[in-house]
Amino acid sequence: MDQVRERLVDRSATPNELVKSGIQVNLDGQRRNGIELLAYKNIGMQDLSKIWPDLKDIDEEVSQQMERDAIYSNYIKRQQLDIDATRREEQLKIPEEISYENVSGLSRELQTKLEKARPQSLGQAGRIDGMTPAALTLVLTQIKKLKS
Repeated sequence: MDQVRERLVDRSATPNELVKSGIQVNLDGQRRNGIELLAYKNIGMQDLSKIWPDLKDIDEEVSQQMERDAIYSNYIKRQQLDIDATRREEQLKIPEEISYENVSGLSRELQTKLEKARPQSLGQAGRIDGMTPAALTLVLTQIKKLKS
């Protein structure tokens, strides 16, 4: 399966090349590799074999797995970007003057816990029992408001 993935990653086509082969994509000039193309709902391995005929030789089960992997790869990339952003923000200092009671959407329980703990950074706030990613986002938004 890794060899098939490499074959798909190593090949790319322009939107014009794809359209000429009957594969509809945005005509944005962006060259896309095989995995990126499989992430589209309307494109499968059978479609890609129109531009790269040797892909017809790939086992059906492997083809289906590649299609599933490609679709999920976008979600995984987005999740990793969110994780990276959170890690960057972990070091963000929380201003001493913040009032958690003014954080709209934050539960009373978390407002109380944050007021009591008075975390110095977003990372510390994230380690408070019951803290959720959504609540951290609300705190981050409040921090940005105070800094602007």
